[in-house]
Amino acid sequence: MKKSLVLFSGGLGSALSGWLEALKKGSDNCIFYFNDTLIEDDDLYRFLVESLFFINNETLDKDILDLTNELPWYDHPDERKKALLNLGSRLTDRFDNFVYDTDGRNPWQVFFDESFLSNSRIDTCSKVLKRQRAQRFIKKFKPDQIEIVTGFDWSEVDRLERAYPNWQPFKLLSPMCPDMDDADKPWVARSIVEPLFLSRSLIKKPLAYDQGFTHNNCGKFCVKAGLDHFYLLWKTDLRTYTFHEEKQEWLHRVKPKTKPFLKKTTNKVLRYLTLREFRIEYLETGLHLPGYDFGGCVCAV
Repeated sequence: MKKSLVLFSGGLGSALSGWLEALKKGSDNCIFYFNDTLIEDDDLYRFLVESLFFINNETLDKDILDLTNELPWYDHPDERKKALLNLGSRLTDRFDNFVYDTDGRNPWQVFFDESFLSNSRIDTCSKVLKRQRAQRFIKKFKPDQIEIVTGFDWSEVDRLERAYPNWQPFKLLSPMCPDMDDADKPWVARSIVEPLFLSRSLIKKPLAYDQGFTHNNCGKFCVKAGLDHFYLLWKTDLRTYTFHEEKQEWLHRVKPKTKPFLKKTTNKVLRYLTLREFRIEYLETGLHLPGYDFGGCVCAV
């Protein structure tokens, strides 16, 4: 039997898929691979720890969980990195089936090193921090040893279809999506598994979902996200919005050729906006009326 290598992002979808795979194959036949960008939401680490213990049918270690309550803020990257490496080490020591991986840089450090601010078309951050590292790790195995499991559900089947060829010769799947090779193979609707997982585990969903965000990666920041996403970030988490605004202003000063990633079309004229310009001209004046421009990370896989 092939092992399941679960791309364990810390989001709800990957936890659901990881749980389903563990129920089907046993947690010993699963590998939970977590790739840390070092700017994940603090509550994501809480959810990751609790989910990992539940899926492995282990009693929650409160000492490890407490580490997620003591993380330095984003503006102290060296201290935060040290704390997160410690958390990752504690988890890998506890679970043989958990892999903690990180490049050691956060997205803004990658933008600086590459002299390029990623955008909706070119996602250097995800390429460097996630995809390349995951594919490098997977090369330790042969295609007949593992299959790669994502947290996509039926509403995201298009993401699975786009990502599928990129991981060949390994099989890419999600237990909450139709199988790409066998349409008759049973799959489980997220609407069924999500309430079961939450009721049996007694784990609270990551805070980002309750705040209205469509994903729980990179601390609710994403260069592929639209204006509505950043309106919501400004409205619900001003501290995080301000951090990214200041990092963008800093990047544009030290790397003048970098360009903003937010886009707004007015009278058929496209304009690129910094987070600062968007805040001053539209958010604080009330001129931005949320509609449908959400977007968000569709690039980790």
